[in-house]
Formats: sequence, structure tokens, C-alpha cells
Amino acid sequence: MPISKLLGGAAPAALLCMILGLMAGGLAARSFTPLPGPPIRSHELAATDITILGPPGYCIDTTATRDTDAGVFVMMGDCARLYYETTEAPEISAVLTALVSGPSPIPQQPNTAQLERFFLSEAGRAALSTDGQSDTVEIVQTQVKDTVLWLQLEDSSTARPAGLSPLSWRALLSLQDRLVSLAVTAHLEEPLEDAALQTLLDQFIAEMLTANSQSAATE
Repeated sequence: MPISKLLGGAAPAALLCMILGLMAGGLAARSFTPLPGPPIRSHELAATDITILGPPGYCIDTTATRDTDAGVFVMMGDCARLYYETTEAPEISAVLTALVSGPSPIPQQPNTAQLERFFLSEAGRAALSTDGQSDTVEIVQTQVKDTVLWLQLEDSSTARPAGLSPLSWRALLSLQDRLVSLAVTAHLEEPLEDAALQTLLDQFIAEMLTANSQSAATE
């Protein structure tokens, strides 16, 4: 069932295109060579006032950024690893991603129950999979914190980058009538305890809300 039906028309099918298309393209283009120039800490979306900002020590991987009419994909990592001109590094090193849905004539402010119902469905799991197949994603657990839906995922898809853990945490929330998905994933060579991943995601959410001077949408 389309997400627009499950969410009562509050979120268009563009969200699916955003997650499936932008994530796959961005992950495939991930930079493994330090970038020149001063480190870039934030990304302002071309068509909105939304700013993507990670916790201290995280910088934007510009080679993996996708900013299109369908939505926006931004990847972040350890500043010192991504850029030659800095030694700034985060306390917890992982890969962060942010997805922001494209514009819609209908405000995208689904509540956590609506989001959970969709992402637990076959179509929702397919939207979360790197290769778009529902059977390659398992929802390990869900949590609701304030008005943000948290999902712990295990992605076994072949399109998933080999250097990243199959387990990740993802937060889904609404900012300025856009659906936003924030995720944290550990490096396989630098495994992290589950508590550390949750702490990092909590910091990511807080930085995003502060950068956009907004609290998570109320239910």
C-alpha cells in the first residue's frame, strides 16, 4: 500500500523515491579519499530553509550529497578523515546520513503511529532497504521518543556498502512540513555498542532541531 494511503494522504510517494533512489546513489558515491579545502560542517537545502547539521566532529561528504527536486541525501563522517585541512574528530566515529523528502502540496506531518505502521509494512521495509527489497531488511525494534520514531534495522542487501555494519539506528521526524530521516551506522572495523549508536543519534536529532530552530512535530 502506498505511504500516501497509510498516512492518510499526509506523505506523498516522493518519500519512497527519495529513500530508494537517493540513498543508493549517495552510498555508491561515498568518498574514500580526503577532500581538499576547509571542512564543510553543514548543508543548506536548495529549495527550503532546512539546514543539515551533524554533531561536533562530523562533516559533510560532498561527493555523496544529492540535492534534487525529489529529495535530499546527505552523508557525514569524521571531519579528520574526510578533509585534509582539519584534525577535528567526533567522540563517537560512525557514518551519519540525512534524508529529506521533496516538496508536497500536502504538509508532511504524520504522527509516529502512522510512520511506524508504514515502515513495519512490506512497502516500508522495501523503502528502508538499500536495494529496495523488503526481505533484506528486518526491523529489530521500534521506539518512540517525544514525537520521533526510532527504528533499529538490520540490512542484508547486497547493495549495502561492505565497510558498514548491517545494523543501524534511524530516526523519522517532521521538519518544516518535510519528512526527515536521520541514520547512524558503525564501521565494521570500528564496531560500536548499541548504547553508543543511540547516543549519537540522539545528538544528531538535537543538532538538527537546534539548527532549524524547531522542536519535533507534535502528534
